[in-house]
Amino acid sequence: MPSKQSFWNQPGILEVRSTIQASLVEQSQMACYLASVAPHSGDWLLALPIANCTLWTTVEDRAVRVVDMRLVSPTNVIAGQT
Repeated sequence: MPSKQSFWNQPGILEVRSTIQASLVEQSQMACYLASVAPHSGDWLLALPIANCTLWTTVEDRAVRVVDMRLVSPTNVIAGQT
């Protein structure tokens, strides 16, 4: 028998996921849910804040900008929504 906690948690996690997924009515809800459970969807939480980088002292404020943060790309937009 595996002794890792993740092995023991897996059946409960799968049950909760299927319950949540079954309760979603609209396609937009399903798209948000699937985006949230996609592999690496939480990787941005591991990013080092720019203020903690040693480069920060040499970079001007206007040089550091977020260009675009979209959860859904234009090619993956749900049909019928604008």
